[in-house]
Amino acid sequence: MKTPHDTPMQTLNGRQLPINQRQRVFANGTFHITEMQPGVDDGLYSCEVTYGKGIPASRTFSIVIRTEPHVANFSFPANLHEGMRTAVTCIVLAGDPPITTRWLKDGLPLMEEDLDASIIYAGNGFVSTLTINVLAYKHNGNYTCLATNDVGTGSFSTRLTVKVPPRWILEPRDTSAIAGRSAKIDCQADGVPQPHVRWKMSLNSQLQEFKTIVSSSHVHILVNGSLNFRSVETADEGSYLCEANNGVGAGLSTVVRLTVHSAPKFDSKFTILSSRRGEKMVLTCNSYGDIPMTFTWRKNGIVIDPMAKPRYSQQSENLRGGEGTKLVIEKAEREDSASFTCTAMNDFGEDSMNFQLTVQDVPDAPQNLEIHDVGSRSVRLTWNRPFDGNSPIKRYTTSWRRIDGGYHRYGLATILTRYNPI
Repeated sequence: MKTPHDTPMQTLNGRQLPINQRQRVFANGTFHITEMQPGVDDGLYSCEVTYGKGIPASRTFSIVIRTEPHVANFSFPANLHEGMRTAVTCIVLAGDPPITTRWLKDGLPLMEEDLDASIIYAGNGFVSTLTINVLAYKHNGNYTCLATNDVGTGSFSTRLTVKVPPRWILEPRDTSAIAGRSAKIDCQADGVPQPHVRWKMSLNSQLQEFKTIVSSSHVHILVNGSLNFRSVETADEGSYLCEANNGVGAGLSTVVRLTVHSAPKFDSKFTILSSRRGEKMVLTCNSYGDIPMTFTWRKNGIVIDPMAKPRYSQQSENLRGGEGTKLVIEKAEREDSASFTCTAMNDFGEDSMNFQLTVQDVPDAPQNLEIHDVGSRSVRLTWNRPFDGNSPIKRYTTSWRRIDGGYHRYGLATILTRYNPI
């Protein structure tokens, strides 16, 4: 038969538990502590159990409470500018030693050499001071003081903002563009705070007056500050001013020139011409755009070589805003009824103009004349329609000769063309 035992007795440093409201002893011998506190709850704990009137059994153990580091809040001074100096101190308010302290910048280990910074430790490593002697753009970022021991890690982060005047990322440069195509003039600046970019266009060649550019469907300022032209026009040529300001320093400004080049362009793309056979014919081809230009003439798609065809010759002339050429046909022939193409080319593109030339001539004689249905007073004639000489045939003339009793009689008849003969 088992002898029932007494309720276990538990003590802390000789005092019977519980000794406060955070401690609780259960009937099964379990001892529970909530929100353990260093210096209060650590020490020697004993648990003693007595069975009936026998010898008590006990066990003693030690509880040591250690705390993770706790870092105090800190911050950099406000309104820091490039060239100034600054320092910030990290203090570990609580935590059991040994504690290791280190610094991070933007989540990565801080390299003193890269940032021209120095770190001084004091108070057995509980105090760490970061000093930057000459502030620059590279020092902007998030700084973290990280304290670690065998229990855990404590940290605090703050942001360092160094106000920096605008500086060029992509400085504007003189730009060339082709009319009708898109173009972009770069103007990208950086600084703290982020600079505001503004574009202006010069109103005169002396660069004394400028007009602010407002974004439109034709030209607009991109998010990065560059000036973008959707389709360049000749009127866009001129001088442009790009300004970048952020309220720190004098800001940046640069004047650049946009030069607009023009590919050849014809006012008319197609012309219909006619001439009589044997007449002199001149095909005029005037193109506007940047000079010099080169011209090529084609007949039905084949390049014309004046050396191989002496009837053809080419003449060039200077125009205001372009160049021109003429194809001269000394004596037009039937074979000149064709499609002629004039192509103008320069360094920036090309354009073409087409001519449809018709050479008019006397018609050919009817062919395959046949006699049908001969009567006492009538006869029916048929023939094949001849080449009309590139001009509608208005009438046919027939003649006949009759032999009567040894005498010859002649006659003429004119047939108007109201329909197409066979």
